[in-house]
Amino acid sequence: MHERQNEGNDMAWYCLAVSMRNPTTITARASCAARLCYIQACQNHIFYGFPLDNAKNVRQYPENSKQGVALTHDPIARLVQAWPETFFRSLGEEIDAAFAQAHRLTAEKIAPPERRGALGQLRHFLAEDGFRSAGRAAGLNVHVPDTSPKGACYSVVERDGNFMIRANVLSHCGQPRPTKFRQRWSALNEWLSPWQIDLFDRNRPQPSPDNMCAMLVVTASKNGDPMLPAFAGVGIPSHDLSSWIKLSSIEDIIALYNAPAEQKDVPVDIADRAVPKLKRKGPSEQG
Repeated sequence: MHERQNEGNDMAWYCLAVSMRNPTTITARASCAARLCYIQACQNHIFYGFPLDNAKNVRQYPENSKQGVALTHDPIARLVQAWPETFFRSLGEEIDAAFAQAHRLTAEKIAPPERRGALGQLRHFLAEDGFRSAGRAAGLNVHVPDTSPKGACYSVVERDGNFMIRANVLSHCGQPRPTKFRQRWSALNEWLSPWQIDLFDRNRPQPSPDNMCAMLVVTASKNGDPMLPAFAGVGIPSHDLSSWIKLSSIEDIIALYNAPAEQKDVPVDIADRAVPKLKRKGPSEQG
Protein backbone atom coordinates (compact mmCIF):
# COMPACT_ATOMS: atom_id res chain seq x y z
CA MET A 1 0.00 0.00 0.00
CA HIS A 2 1.44 3.30 -1.08
CA GLU A 3 2.13 5.78 1.73
CA ARG A 4 2.37 9.54 1.47
CA GLN A 5 4.46 11.54 3.89
CA ASN A 6 3.43 14.62 5.90
CA GLU A 7 -0.28 14.46 5.23
CA GLY A 8 -2.97 15.78 7.55
CA ASN A 9 -5.09 14.29 10.25
CA ASP A 10 -5.51 10.51 10.05
CA MET A 11 -9.27 10.58 10.53
CA ALA A 12 -9.86 13.18 7.82
CA TRP A 13 -7.69 11.40 5.28
CA TYR A 14 -9.14 8.00 6.03
CA CYS A 15 -12.65 9.35 5.61
CA LEU A 16 -11.58 10.86 2.32
CA ALA A 17 -9.91 7.62 1.26
CA VAL A 18 -13.04 5.62 1.97
CA SER A 19 -15.35 8.10 0.31
CA MET A 20 -13.18 8.06 -2.82
CA ARG A 21 -12.47 4.30 -2.61
CA ASN A 22 -8.83 5.27 -3.06
CA PRO A 23 -6.25 3.61 -0.78
CA THR A 24 -3.41 5.81 -2.04
CA THR A 25 -4.44 8.55 0.38
CA ILE A 26 -3.30 6.43 3.33
CA THR A 27 -0.79 8.38 5.38
CA ALA A 28 2.50 7.30 6.89
CA ARG A 29 1.32 8.62 10.26
CA ALA A 30 -1.73 6.37 10.25
CA SER A 31 -2.00 3.90 13.08
CA CYS A 32 -2.61 0.20 12.64
CA ALA A 33 -6.07 0.71 14.10
CA ALA A 34 -6.87 3.19 11.36
CA ARG A 35 -5.64 0.76 8.72
CA LEU A 36 -7.91 -1.91 10.14
CA CYS A 37 -10.84 0.52 10.10
CA TYR A 38 -10.09 1.26 6.46
CA ILE A 39 -10.19 -2.44 5.55
CA GLN A 40 -13.46 -2.89 7.41
CA ALA A 41 -14.85 0.20 5.73
CA CYS A 42 -14.12 -1.19 2.29
CA GLN A 43 -15.90 -4.40 3.23
CA ASN A 44 -18.90 -2.83 4.94
CA HIS A 45 -19.10 0.39 2.85
CA ILE A 46 -18.99 2.51 5.97
CA PHE A 47 -16.16 4.18 7.84
CA TYR A 48 -15.91 3.68 11.59
CA GLY A 49 -16.25 7.38 12.30
CA PHE A 50 -18.20 8.68 9.31
CA PRO A 51 -20.76 7.24 6.87
CA LEU A 52 -19.86 7.21 3.20
CA ASP A 53 -22.86 9.31 2.26
CA ASN A 54 -21.36 12.09 4.37
CA ALA A 55 -18.25 12.40 2.20
CA LYS A 56 -18.95 15.98 1.22
CA ASN A 57 -18.69 17.01 4.87
CA VAL A 58 -15.67 14.84 5.53
CA ARG A 59 -13.69 16.59 2.82
CA GLN A 60 -14.18 19.88 4.58
CA TYR A 61 -11.99 18.78 7.48
CA PRO A 62 -8.63 20.57 7.23
CA GLU A 63 -5.25 19.15 8.08
CA ASN A 64 -4.12 19.27 11.68
CA SER A 65 -0.69 20.34 12.85
CA LYS A 66 0.23 18.81 16.18
CA GLN A 67 3.63 20.48 16.38
CA GLY A 68 4.24 21.95 19.81
CA VAL A 69 1.19 20.30 21.36
CA ALA A 70 2.18 17.62 23.85
CA LEU A 71 -0.09 14.62 24.19
CA THR A 72 -1.14 14.04 27.78
CA HIS A 73 -3.17 11.40 29.55
CA ASP A 74 -5.06 14.15 31.42
CA PRO A 75 -7.70 14.91 28.79
CA ILE A 76 -8.76 18.27 30.24
CA ALA A 77 -5.13 19.41 30.51
CA ARG A 78 -4.70 18.39 26.89
CA LEU A 79 -7.52 20.74 25.86
CA VAL A 80 -6.02 23.56 27.92
CA GLN A 81 -2.67 23.07 26.17
CA ALA A 82 -4.18 23.02 22.68
CA TRP A 83 -7.11 25.48 22.78
CA PRO A 84 -7.25 29.16 23.78
CA GLU A 85 -8.90 30.31 26.97
CA THR A 86 -11.14 32.64 24.95
CA PHE A 87 -13.04 29.63 23.60
CA PHE A 88 -14.20 28.47 27.02
CA ARG A 89 -15.01 32.00 28.17
CA SER A 90 -17.11 32.61 25.04
CA LEU A 91 -18.68 29.18 25.37
CA GLY A 92 -19.91 29.87 28.89
CA GLU A 93 -21.39 33.20 27.80
CA GLU A 94 -23.05 31.67 24.73
CA ILE A 95 -24.71 28.89 26.73
CA ASP A 96 -26.03 31.35 29.32
CA ALA A 97 -27.39 33.53 26.52
CA ALA A 98 -29.00 30.53 24.79
CA PHE A 99 -30.93 29.59 27.93
CA ALA A 100 -32.07 33.16 28.56
CA GLN A 101 -33.16 33.72 24.96
CA ALA A 102 -34.98 30.38 24.77
CA HIS A 103 -36.94 31.18 27.94
CA ARG A 104 -37.84 34.68 26.75
CA LEU A 105 -39.00 33.58 23.28
CA THR A 106 -41.12 30.69 24.49
CA ALA A 107 -42.70 32.83 27.23
CA GLU A 108 -43.62 35.52 24.68
CA LYS A 109 -44.62 33.43 21.67
CA ILE A 110 -45.82 30.00 22.79
CA ALA A 111 -48.58 29.12 25.22
CA PRO A 112 -48.84 26.02 27.40
CA PRO A 113 -48.83 23.07 27.04
CA GLU A 114 -46.58 23.36 23.97
CA ARG A 115 -44.29 25.79 25.79
CA ARG A 116 -42.46 23.06 27.71
CA GLY A 117 -41.46 21.13 24.58
CA ALA A 118 -40.62 24.29 22.68
CA LEU A 119 -38.33 25.46 25.48
CA GLY A 120 -36.22 22.32 25.20
CA GLN A 121 -36.04 22.54 21.42
CA LEU A 122 -35.03 26.21 21.46
CA ARG A 123 -32.34 25.51 24.06
CA HIS A 124 -30.98 22.83 21.76
CA PHE A 125 -30.89 24.99 18.64
CA LEU A 126 -29.53 28.11 20.33
CA ALA A 127 -26.89 26.17 22.30
CA GLU A 128 -25.75 24.51 19.08
CA ASP A 129 -25.44 27.90 17.38
CA GLY A 130 -23.60 29.38 20.37
CA PHE A 131 -21.22 26.41 20.41
CA ARG A 132 -20.21 27.11 16.81
CA SER A 133 -19.96 30.85 17.43
CA ALA A 134 -17.57 30.34 20.35
CA GLY A 135 -15.41 28.05 18.22
CA ARG A 136 -15.18 30.49 15.32
CA ALA A 137 -14.46 33.44 17.63
CA ALA A 138 -11.51 31.52 19.14
CA GLY A 139 -10.09 30.59 15.73
CA LEU A 140 -10.93 26.89 15.98
CA ASN A 141 -12.13 24.77 13.07
CA VAL A 142 -15.92 24.42 12.98
CA HIS A 143 -17.81 21.86 10.91
CA VAL A 144 -21.45 20.78 10.56
CA PRO A 145 -21.66 17.15 9.38
CA ASP A 146 -24.91 15.36 8.62
CA THR A 147 -26.15 12.51 10.74
CA SER A 148 -26.55 9.05 9.27
CA PRO A 149 -29.17 8.40 8.10
CA LYS A 150 -29.54 11.97 6.93
CA GLY A 151 -32.18 14.20 8.38
CA ALA A 152 -30.30 16.22 10.98
CA CYS A 153 -26.88 17.70 11.58
CA TYR A 154 -24.55 18.41 14.48
CA SER A 155 -21.60 20.67 15.18
CA VAL A 156 -17.93 19.76 15.58
CA VAL A 157 -15.26 22.12 16.94
CA GLU A 158 -11.72 20.92 16.35
CA ARG A 159 -8.02 21.71 16.46
CA ASP A 160 -4.81 19.68 16.91
CA GLY A 161 -6.61 16.35 16.94
CA ASN A 162 -9.00 17.40 19.70
CA PHE A 163 -12.64 17.19 18.65
CA MET A 164 -15.61 18.48 20.61
CA ILE A 165 -19.26 17.78 19.96
CA ARG A 166 -22.30 18.65 22.05
CA ALA A 167 -24.27 16.32 24.29
CA ASN A 168 -28.02 16.76 24.49
CA VAL A 169 -29.38 19.01 27.24
CA LEU A 170 -30.29 16.82 30.19
CA SER A 171 -31.55 17.26 33.73
CA HIS A 172 -28.48 15.43 35.08
CA CYS A 173 -24.77 14.99 34.34
CA GLY A 174 -25.08 11.35 33.35
CA GLN A 175 -24.32 9.82 30.00
CA PRO A 176 -25.66 11.64 26.94
CA ARG A 177 -28.13 10.13 24.52
CA PRO A 178 -26.21 7.33 22.73
CA THR A 179 -26.83 8.44 19.18
CA LYS A 180 -24.79 6.84 16.40
CA PHE A 181 -22.64 9.90 15.80
CA ARG A 182 -21.81 10.27 19.51
CA GLN A 183 -20.88 6.60 19.72
CA ARG A 184 -18.58 6.93 16.72
CA TRP A 185 -16.86 10.01 18.04
CA SER A 186 -16.44 8.63 21.56
CA ALA A 187 -14.63 5.60 20.08
CA LEU A 188 -11.66 7.94 19.57
CA ASN A 189 -11.08 7.76 23.33
CA GLU A 190 -10.27 4.06 23.45
CA TRP A 191 -6.64 4.96 24.20
CA LEU A 192 -7.77 6.55 27.47
CA SER A 193 -9.12 3.22 28.74
CA PRO A 194 -6.89 0.52 30.24
CA TRP A 195 -5.37 -1.52 27.42
CA GLN A 196 -6.21 -5.20 27.59
CA ILE A 197 -4.41 -7.75 25.46
CA ASP A 198 -6.73 -10.07 23.56
CA LEU A 199 -5.34 -13.60 23.78
CA PHE A 200 -7.42 -14.61 20.76
CA ASP A 201 -6.23 -11.66 18.67
CA ARG A 202 -2.66 -10.84 19.59
CA ASN A 203 -2.25 -8.72 16.47
CA ARG A 204 -4.94 -6.30 17.60
CA PRO A 205 -3.33 -2.84 17.41
CA GLN A 206 -3.14 -0.58 20.43
CA PRO A 207 -5.36 2.53 20.12
CA SER A 208 -3.62 5.69 18.99
CA PRO A 209 -3.65 8.84 21.20
CA ASP A 210 -3.48 11.18 18.20
CA ASN A 211 -7.17 12.11 18.44
CA MET A 212 -9.53 12.74 21.34
CA CYS A 213 -13.25 13.42 21.67
CA ALA A 214 -14.74 15.83 24.22
CA MET A 215 -18.38 16.76 24.68
CA LEU A 216 -20.07 19.95 25.81
CA VAL A 217 -22.28 19.00 28.76
CA VAL A 218 -25.18 21.28 29.67
CA THR A 219 -27.96 20.50 32.12
CA ALA A 220 -31.25 22.21 32.91
CA SER A 221 -32.81 22.27 36.37
CA LYS A 222 -36.48 21.37 36.65
CA ASN A 223 -36.96 23.49 39.77
CA GLY A 224 -34.22 26.11 39.38
CA ASP A 225 -33.90 29.26 37.31
CA PRO A 226 -35.03 28.39 33.75
CA MET A 227 -32.99 31.27 32.35
CA LEU A 228 -29.67 29.73 33.42
CA PRO A 229 -28.18 26.26 32.95
CA ALA A 230 -27.75 24.20 36.09
CA PHE A 231 -24.35 23.03 34.84
CA ALA A 232 -22.15 23.85 31.85
CA GLY A 233 -18.91 22.00 31.37
CA VAL A 234 -16.86 19.59 29.30
CA GLY A 235 -16.93 15.82 29.60
CA ILE A 236 -14.53 13.26 28.21
CA PRO A 237 -16.62 10.16 27.42
CA SER A 238 -15.35 6.62 27.63
CA HIS A 239 -14.89 4.90 24.29
CA ASP A 240 -18.19 3.03 24.68
CA LEU A 241 -20.07 6.09 25.98
CA SER A 242 -20.89 4.29 29.23
CA SER A 243 -19.36 6.87 31.59
CA TRP A 244 -17.37 10.07 31.86
CA ILE A 245 -13.62 9.64 32.11
CA LYS A 246 -13.49 13.21 33.34
CA LEU A 247 -16.09 15.94 33.77
CA SER A 248 -15.15 19.55 34.56
CA SER A 249 -17.16 22.74 34.70
CA ILE A 250 -16.26 25.59 32.37
CA GLU A 251 -15.25 27.67 35.41
CA ASP A 252 -12.80 24.99 36.54
CA ILE A 253 -11.30 24.74 33.06
CA ILE A 254 -10.81 28.51 32.84
CA ALA A 255 -9.11 28.44 36.24
CA LEU A 256 -6.48 26.04 34.83
CA TYR A 257 -5.30 28.74 32.41
CA ASN A 258 -4.63 31.14 35.28
CA ALA A 259 -3.08 28.62 37.68
CA PRO A 260 0.70 28.86 38.24
CA ALA A 261 2.68 26.37 36.19
CA GLU A 262 4.11 24.68 39.28
CA GLN A 263 0.60 24.31 40.70
CA LYS A 264 -0.66 22.49 37.61
CA ASP A 265 1.99 19.80 37.85
CA VAL A 266 2.11 19.41 41.64
CA PRO A 267 1.56 15.74 42.59
CA VAL A 268 -1.19 14.88 45.00
CA ASP A 269 0.32 14.27 48.44
CA ILE A 270 -1.64 11.75 50.44
CA ALA A 271 -0.62 12.22 54.07
CA ASP A 272 -0.35 9.23 56.34
CA ARG A 273 -2.50 10.12 59.34
CA ALA A 274 -2.02 6.81 61.16
CA VAL A 275 -0.72 7.19 64.73
CA PRO A 276 1.28 4.21 66.08
CA LYS A 277 0.10 2.95 69.45
CA LEU A 278 1.40 0.19 71.71
CA LYS A 279 -1.07 -2.55 72.37
CA ARG A 280 -1.64 -3.13 76.08
CA LYS A 281 -2.04 -6.63 77.37
CA GLY A 282 -5.33 -7.51 78.91
CA PRO A 283 -5.71 -9.20 82.34
CA SER A 284 -5.95 -12.66 80.74
CA GLU A 285 -2.71 -12.09 78.80
CA GLN A 286 -0.60 -10.98 81.81
CA GLY A 287 1.55 -13.34 83.86
